[in-house]
Amino acid sequence: MKKIFALPLFKPFHISASSFVVGVSTVFIIVWGYTGINKLYAPHKFAATMKDVKFMRPFADFLSYFVPIFELLLCLFLVFSFVTIGKTDINTRKIGLYVSAIFIFALTVYVGLMIAMYEHLPCRCGGVVEWLSWRNHLYLNIGLLLLAIAAIVVMKKNKYSKYY
Repeated sequence: MKKIFALPLFKPFHISASSFVVGVSTVFIIVWGYTGINKLYAPHKFAATMKDVKFMRPFADFLSYFVPIFELLLCLFLVFSFVTIGKTDINTRKIGLYVSAIFIFALTVYVGLMIAMYEHLPCRCGGVVEWLSWRNHLYLNIGLLLLAIAAIVVMKKNKYSKYY
């Protein structure tokens, strides 16, 4: 069989497990850092969105500070591969990816509920994400969730690597 065309773009490429995990971690560092800083810069905007949702009203003020601080702490976990406490090495990047996957899953469920429950609700998540529709926000979250899961699977298959 004869090839009709071949573009260099479609050639298979190989990436090491550690490079993939570090790359995914970098994506999450950018996402959590960017949204966390934007939410802390204007917590009243983030709280206002949550106050528009009946079941979120009691927690809105607390979450408007907790969520961005949590996102920035996740950045720290992802930045460092290991932290040694006493004689114990703790793989912070691994913890950060697991917690990122759980957190992005929770955010995906939240966005899905908002789409199902409300016809129009503005997004004040912070930064560029505000420009997305709720449906596009859901797609972004699903993509990030799949990335986190892929990085976790790669880490499990290469569990002896010390480079992530």
